[in-house]
Amino acid sequence: MRILDTYLLRRVAAWHLGILVVLVAILSIENVRRLATVVEGTDAPFALLGRLMACLLPEYLAIALPVAAFLASALAIRGLALRGEWQMFGALGMRPARIMLAPMLVAALSAGAQLAVRFEIEPRGERALDGVFSEIASGRYGVALKAGEIVPLDADTTLVADLAPLHGDRAMHDVFIRRGNDVFAARTATAGIDPKGDVVVDMLDGQIVHRRSDGSAQVVRFARFVFRSGPGRISAGLHSADDRMDRLHSRELLAAIRRQAGSTIDPRRAVSTAAARLASGVFCLLLPWFALAFAPPPRRGIGGVAILLGFGVIVAFLRTSALVEGHALAAPLSSAITHMAGWLLLARSAVNYAARHGEGAWDIAVARWSRFLVGQWRGPMLRVSRAGNCRRGTGATLD
Repeated sequence: MRILDTYLLRRVAAWHLGILVVLVAILSIENVRRLATVVEGTDAPFALLGRLMACLLPEYLAIALPVAAFLASALAIRGLALRGEWQMFGALGMRPARIMLAPMLVAALSAGAQLAVRFEIEPRGERALDGVFSEIASGRYGVALKAGEIVPLDADTTLVADLAPLHGDRAMHDVFIRRGNDVFAARTATAGIDPKGDVVVDMLDGQIVHRRSDGSAQVVRFARFVFRSGPGRISAGLHSADDRMDRLHSRELLAAIRRQAGSTIDPRRAVSTAAARLASGVFCLLLPWFALAFAPPPRRGIGGVAILLGFGVIVAFLRTSALVEGHALAAPLSSAITHMAGWLLLARSAVNYAARHGEGAWDIAVARWSRFLVGQWRGPMLRVSRAGNCRRGTGATLD
C-alpha cells in the first residue's frame, strides 16, 4: 500500500507542480504589456516592472492553486483509467476513497498554501503594489524626458523643461506646459505617474498665463500648483487603494471582528472577508472529488470532455464566493456556511452520479447534452435553409 501511495503521490505532485508553474507563467506574461505601460515613462522601467510582477505573484498563486489541485488529480486519475490501473485497483477490492488518499494529500497541501496566500501573502503583496505606485506617483522615478524636448502629455497638452537633479531625485527646472490658450510656467517641478496612468506635475514658484479672446493676458502667480495631464493616458487597470479589505492580513481581520480599539473596519465586512478566504482553502479539498467524478473516461472510450466541467465549477465557485462576500453582510457567517454546504452537496452529487452510472458517466452526459443542443440549433437553421432553397427553386422556374 505504501508503494501504491508513493506511486500515486509522485504522479499527482508532478502534475500539480508543472501546472502551477505554467499557470503562474501564463498569468504573468498576460499582464506584462499592461504593466509595461505603467512604467514606460519612468527612469527605471525594468526594475519597476520586476517589482510589480513580484507584487502580483500572490494574486496569481491564489488563482492557480485551485486549478492545479483539480487538474493534477483529474489527469492522474484519467491516466490510471486509460492504462487499466484504476480498474485493477478496483478488482483488488480497493475503494475509490482509498485510492484518493494521495490526491487528497496534495489537495490538503494546496488548501494550506491557499490559506497562507489569501490571509497573509496576498494582502502584503497588495500593499507592496500600492507602495510601488506611490513611489511612481511621487516622481521618485520621474518621467523619461530630455532637456528642451517638447513632450505631448495628451491631445491638448505639451510640456518642455530643462532637467537637472534636485536633492537626489529627478526634477525639472524652467518648466513650461501649454494647454490651449493657457501656459503654466514654474521655476522647478517634479513629475510622476499616478496609478490611473495620468502624468502628474507638481510645480513650484510659477505662474499661469491665460490669453483672453481680445488678445489681452491674465497672469496668476502661485507657490505650488499640481497639474494633471488628463484622464486615461496609460489606463493601467490595476487595483486601486480603495480596495481596503484586500490589504488586510489575518491579525487585522481578527482585530476588526473583535472590534478592538483602533479598528475602523465594519465587523460584518471583516467576517465576510475572512469566511470567503477560508472557503477558498476548503474548496481545494473538494476539487479531487470533482476530479474523481469528471476524469474517468467511458469504457472502451477516450473521453476527457467532462474535465472541462471542472473548470466551470472553479469559475462558478469564484463568482458565487465574490457574490456572497460582497452582498451577504446582513448575516455573513451563516451565508458563508450555507454557500460552502451547497458546494459540498454539489461535489457529493457529482460523485454519486458517476458511481451510479459507471465510469465516464459525465463524459456520456456531456455528449448527450451536446447532441441535444446541436440538434436544437440545427433544426431552425435547416428549416431556414430549406425555405431558402424553395424560394430559389421557385424563382428559377418562373424565369
